[in-house]
Amino acid sequence: MTISLIHKAMEPIVSRDKVKELVRVNPQVSKFSERLIHILLDSSAIYAGHFELLGGQHSSRFLRFSKIAGRPAYVEEIAKELLRLIKEKGLLPEAIVSRDRSGHLLAWEIGRQAGIKEIIVGRTALDRRPIELVNGVDVHRGSKVLIIDDLITSGAGVLKLKELVEARGATVIGVAVFAVRENPAVSSLPLDPLRLAELLVGQYTFGLPHRALDPDECKLCQEGVPVVRSRDLA
Repeated sequence: MTISLIHKAMEPIVSRDKVKELVRVNPQVSKFSERLIHILLDSSAIYAGHFELLGGQHSSRFLRFSKIAGRPAYVEEIAKELLRLIKEKGLLPEAIVSRDRSGHLLAWEIGRQAGIKEIIVGRTALDRRPIELVNGVDVHRGSKVLIIDDLITSGAGVLKLKELVEARGATVIGVAVFAVRENPAVSSLPLDPLRLAELLVGQYTFGLPHRALDPDECKLCQEGVPVVRSRDLA
């Protein structure tokens, strides 16, 4: 799908009330709640449309963290709040591992603020290609590693990063993300992710569930609405 068609098939949610309905802010960062909603709105980071997620499921809502990542001041604020949670949980690591998407910008900023010298980026395609490191830095055996990402949808990417780290003899001490998507699979992850917010997808609007669906269950597919692949979004 071309860029122009992608833009026609999706639109940002600009209503503060609608964003508040879709986003549950972690009570541990309640003082940051209104600021977080402002960042989401000002960045036009939450979209309505027809989306194919990286795991192949379809959704009518999409959080595009790259829109926030393009605002360095916002990334700095978010990193500061997430780092506070990390410190409160005693999860300061020796190294950070992140994926080669917009979440690595959050990882680098957290690393900068925390004085962590090793930030490792892994490419974790959800197909048969092997996991690989892409920035020339490897995980040291015996090191304590924190995985940082922008959004967890199913947890598949985090699990692949965990496998990457453990295969090198290091230990994953925790996971920290900007947000998680409401999904039973996330609650079954071996490490409960620290998060600033949860994207609520169990509610219904316009007769379409926001939760991720298999393509054969998707009403938008049945109606012939063009689908936007999340992998095509910067």
